[in-house]
Amino acid sequence: MSEVKQLQRQLGNARANLQYNASRVEELSKKLEQNPNDKRTLSYLNRAKAAVEKYTALVKELEEKLGTSQKSTSVIVPAQKVIPFAKISTTERQGFKRCRRAWNFGSYQRMNLEPLRPDTRLWFGTGIHMALDEYYGKKGDPVEFWLQWTAQEFERMRQEQGGMFQEELDELYAQQQLGAEMLRGYVKFAQENDDFEVIMTEQEFEVPIKNPETGEAVGLLVGRFDGICKTADGKLWLLEHKTSADKWTTEMMMYDDQVTGYLWAAQQVFGQPLEGVYFNVLRKKLPRKPNLIRNGTQLSKAKDIDTTYEVYLETILEHGFDPADYEDILEILKAKGNTFFQRENVYKSQVEIENWGRQLYDEYVDMVDNPRIYPNFTWDCRWDCDFQPLCAAMQKGEDWEFLAQIQYRKRDLSNTTYAPLTPEDAERLRREYNREYNLNRNS
Repeated sequence: MSEVKQLQRQLGNARANLQYNASRVEELSKKLEQNPNDKRTLSYLNRAKAAVEKYTALVKELEEKLGTSQKSTSVIVPAQKVIPFAKISTTERQGFKRCRRAWNFGSYQRMNLEPLRPDTRLWFGTGIHMALDEYYGKKGDPVEFWLQWTAQEFERMRQEQGGMFQEELDELYAQQQLGAEMLRGYVKFAQENDDFEVIMTEQEFEVPIKNPETGEAVGLLVGRFDGICKTADGKLWLLEHKTSADKWTTEMMMYDDQVTGYLWAAQQVFGQPLEGVYFNVLRKKLPRKPNLIRNGTQLSKAKDIDTTYEVYLETILEHGFDPADYEDILEILKAKGNTFFQRENVYKSQVEIENWGRQLYDEYVDMVDNPRIYPNFTWDCRWDCDFQPLCAAMQKGEDWEFLAQIQYRKRDLSNTTYAPLTPEDAERLRREYNREYNLNRNS
């Protein structure tokens, strides 16, 4: 490599580092304005300022050397834009595209807030996932785990909120009993229907996000698989648990963007293609017992009853009736199968998975490159957003920061893969993940 080209490359890198650290100074200064007593942010800010001074001097020195070497008036060396090296999760991707303001409140890399009392639906789903991990991963009793976990959660909520209304407790206890009955039913269902071996549960992952044109690693995608399972033919599948009020359609499964992302990440981890996704759906509803009719002398045979063959037959025997008198409805229920637990295999093509990886890069750049923050109001805000009260207060010019202090808390991300990177770790990981890329680029 000639001296001029070498100086040009050094100058381009120096300008890129100058630009990156200048943007860090701006970002950290704004953060420090919000929390002037944050010593860690102050320390990072001072380091970024020192780096700006260092690279400003280096750029000047290299420009002078380059001018002397070329003995010409001026050479303009375009600086390469350096994208901040950070972590994002598959859930954050969806949140960013749904509403940037809500994403800014809740993102692990931004304000990292969560409500003191989580939405019951989200809380319920989290607990069921943990109970299924107990069942498949630790070979334990999911019902016992669920009852212990929910009791601990109730106590935590009471302490953090300074007490709870009886109506709130009644709702939580009802959810506790619903979950316990769901899990009891699921164990029976799984024992009869599991046709796979679960080889991994609740496994955290961390894989590089790469520029599809150059192969350079620019950040990390982090998350957690519900499970990885292997079928009798030796093929690997992603296992995805869902809790839902209603049955999932094939279209809902096909267009579940999050699981496509998990498949892409799993293939990076295992270094081989996965067949697709095992959707494991648990309905948040219990089978209904048929009503007694005609003064309690027989059971209703309504064909649209939302129940199972087992529950209907159990009710017949419970009242001392003859199953032969209910043969028609029992045959209908047997043919329909158990609609309270749903198993579907969904295949994903490699083209679909690879396209997801390419789009991930574009989304990542939008998320980390100083994005503009604004709300996206829809009717769904009423039920799908933990930050609706904060957003409404902000929109009305009210004291949303005070509301955040009394109704929200910072997540504890210690010892998790979601913890934000320090500037030192970001640069170290950038170098590590790009070691092969830099060797190829310099060869």
